[in-house]
Amino acid sequence: MSQHQRYIRLLIGSWILGAIVVFAWNIASKRNESRSDLMSGIEIHPLADAYQRVASALSLSPLEQVSFTLTKELREDNFWNLSPVFQESAQKYDLLIFGDSSTYGLIPSVIERSSGLKVGVFGWQSQYLNRETIDLIRVIARHYLKKDGSIALMFDYWTIQSGLDASLVIHPEQVRKIGKLSEEDFGNLLQKDRSKTDQISFKSLFQRYRSGQKELTGQLRTQLFLQLPAISFYEEMVPNQIRDQAQETRKRRLIHAYGTSTYWVATPRLFAVVDDGKPIEPTSETEKNALQVQQVADYLSELDLPTIFVIHASPYDYHYYTLRDYAQRFKLSRPVINLGAELPPFSLPMENGAHMANESGFYFSHYLGKKLRNPETGKK
Repeated sequence: MSQHQRYIRLLIGSWILGAIVVFAWNIASKRNESRSDLMSGIEIHPLADAYQRVASALSLSPLEQVSFTLTKELREDNFWNLSPVFQESAQKYDLLIFGDSSTYGLIPSVIERSSGLKVGVFGWQSQYLNRETIDLIRVIARHYLKKDGSIALMFDYWTIQSGLDASLVIHPEQVRKIGKLSEEDFGNLLQKDRSKTDQISFKSLFQRYRSGQKELTGQLRTQLFLQLPAISFYEEMVPNQIRDQAQETRKRRLIHAYGTSTYWVATPRLFAVVDDGKPIEPTSETEKNALQVQQVADYLSELDLPTIFVIHASPYDYHYYTLRDYAQRFKLSRPVINLGAELPPFSLPMENGAHMANESGFYFSHYLGKKLRNPETGKK
C-alpha cells in the first residue's frame, strides 16, 4: 500500500470517527436540550421563569426577553459602563438612585412602570458614601435630573458609617476627577469619553462572542442539522468572599441585563425578613459611628437636592435597625422607604452579603415604585 493510499484511508477514518462523535453528541444534547439552553445563556435568561412567577403573583406584565452577560464580580474596565444613566441625555430623570451593591437587582423599567417616574440607578459594589462620592452625586444629579427631580440613597450601613474620608475601591481617580467638574465641564468630558465605551473591552468582546456563537449555532442547526456543544457560563462559580458566613457554601454570579446587575444564586439559603419596626435604640455600632454618619449627612445636605432614604431588604435584623438609626440623621424630603417593612407571602432570595438575589429585585423594584408613587408614611 502506497503512502498516498494510507493517507487517504487515515483521512476517511478520521472523517467517519468525527461524524460518529458529532452524531453521538447531538443525541446526548437533545436529552438535555432545555438545560443546555439555560446553561449557555444564549436564548433564555436564567431568571426568566422566576421573573414570570413574580409578575403573575403581582398581576404585572412580564419582562421581555433580552440579551445578557454573566461575570464573577462587577469590575468594569470603563467608568462609563457602570450605569445606563450615562447613555441618556441631560435633564432626563425624575429620580436618580445612588448606592452601593445594595442596588443590585433593582430593575429601572419595573420601578418606572409602578411609579410613573423616569428612574435611573447608579451604584456599584463597595461604593462608600464619602466626600468624593457625594461630589460625584452632585455633578451627575445636576446634569441628568429634571429641574424638580430628586435623588434617593440606597447604601448599606457600613458604606455610610465609613466616613467622609473613606478610600474608594472602584475607579477612585475617575470619581475624584469628575466630582470636581462644573456642569459644563462634565458635559464636555462626557461627550469626549463616552465615545470610548464602544471600544474593545471585556464586556464588548464577550457580547460579540455570544452573538457570533448564536448565529453560527443557528446556521449549523438549520442547514447542516448539527448542534454545537453548549458552553456553560456558570461552571466557574466562586465562593462569596464578602462577609462569608460560617459553613457557607453558596455561590453566586452577576447577571447583567435590564439595565441592572443581579446576583444569581444557584441554591438560595437566605431570604428577606420583615423589619419588625421596633423603636430605634442606640447600639455600640451606631454610637461608635454617630459622628461620622452625621458628618456624611451634613455634607450631603449641602447639595440642596430633594433626598429620599431607601432601606434595602435584608435577611438580617441588624441591617434594618442600624439603617433606620442612620436615616434619621439625614435631611430628607419625604418619609423613609423601608423595603423590608412589608413582604409578600412568597420567599424572596437574598445573597450572602445581604443583597437582593434572583427574582427578589423584581419584587422590590415594584414595591419601591409603589412607595414612590404614594409617599405615605411608612415604618422608619
